[in-house]
Amino acid sequence: MSFRRRLLNIFGLALGWCIQVSIIFIQLSTSTVAARSLSGPATATLPAGVMMGAATLSATPGALLMARHGRRPVLLAAAVAAVGGAALMAAAARLRALWLLVAGSVPLGVSFAQAQSLRFIALEFSPPGFEPHSISLVVTGAILSAVLGPEVGRHTRHAMHYEFVGSYLFTTGLTALYALLLVAIEFHRLPALAAAAAAVHVLAMFVPSLFTGEVVRRLTPPATMAAGSLVLLAGNAAFFWGPTLGAYFTGNAVVGLGWNWAYVGASAAVAATYAPRERFAAQGAMDTCVLLGTGVAVVAAGALYGWLGWRPYTGVYMCVNGVTVALNVVLLVAVAVAARRRWWRGGGGGGGGGGTPAPR
Repeated sequence: MSFRRRLLNIFGLALGWCIQVSIIFIQLSTSTVAARSLSGPATATLPAGVMMGAATLSATPGALLMARHGRRPVLLAAAVAAVGGAALMAAAARLRALWLLVAGSVPLGVSFAQAQSLRFIALEFSPPGFEPHSISLVVTGAILSAVLGPEVGRHTRHAMHYEFVGSYLFTTGLTALYALLLVAIEFHRLPALAAAAAAVHVLAMFVPSLFTGEVVRRLTPPATMAAGSLVLLAGNAAFFWGPTLGAYFTGNAVVGLGWNWAYVGASAAVAATYAPRERFAAQGAMDTCVLLGTGVAVVAAGALYGWLGWRPYTGVYMCVNGVTVALNVVLLVAVAVAARRRWWRGGGGGGGGGGTPAPR
C-alpha cells in the first residue's frame, strides 16, 4: 500500500473518531435534558447511563469478534445499528416516550465501544517508525468534536417543531456518515494477539466501573482521584520493562484501572463541588479540558517518542504522572485542612462542653 493511501486511511480514522466523540457529546448534552423533560430529574441520566453500560458490556466481545471476523464487519454492524438507534431517539422525542429514548441509547453505546479500536487500527496503516504519530492523528480528531458537539446539540434542540427531534436527526446523519466512512476505509486483518491486548486495555478501563462507585463512597472523590493517579504511575512504570508483550499487557491493564478511578473520582468531585446553577458549565468545561488535554498530549507524544526512544519517553510520562500525584496530594491536604477549620469553627475543638459549640 502506498504512503498516500496509508495516510488517507489514517485521516479517515481520525474523522471517524471525531464523528463518534461528537455523537457522544450530543447524546450526553441532549438526552439528559430530554429525559428530564419527559419524566423528571430522577431519570435524567438514564439514557446516558444505559449508553455507557452498553459500551462497557460490548467492548471486549467486540474486540474478540474483530479478531475472528476482521475489523470492518464488527465496526460496520455496530455503526448501522447506531443509525437505527439515533432514529429511534428522534421518534422518542416526537412521541415523548422515555423507553424509546433509553432503547435508542444502547446501539450508540455499542458503536462507541467498537470505535475505541480506531486508534489501534491506525497502527496497521502506519509506516515503520510512524506508529505514535498515527495514533496521535486519530486521537486529535476529538479536539474539534469537543468544541462542536455541545454547540450542535444546543442549536439543533429547537430546530424543528418538536423539541429535540432536530438534535437526534442530526445525530442520525452523523451515524450514517460514520457508517459510509467505514465502507470507504481499507482494513487489514488484525492479529489475534493485538486484539487481545486492545481488549485487555478497554476491559480494564470500563469493567472497574462496576465497583468504582463503592470505592468513591469509601475513599471520597478526591482520595479516589489520588489513588487513580498512583495506579496510573504504577502502570507507567511497567513499561520500563521495555517493548515486550508482558509490559504491554500489564501496563495497559494497570493504566486502564488508574484511568477509571481518576476519571470517575474527578467526575464525582465536580458533581459534588458546584451549585446546581453552575453544574452544567462545570461539567462541560471538565469534558472539554479532558479531551483537549488528551489531544495535545497525544500529539506531543509522537514527537517525544520519536526523539527520545522507549525508556526515556516512559520516564517523561512518569514525570508528568508524578506531577498529577503531587497535585492530588495537595488537593487532599487542602480538603483536610478546610474540614478541620470547619470543625474548629463549629466548636468541635473547643475545650470542655462535650463538643458543644462555643457561644458566639
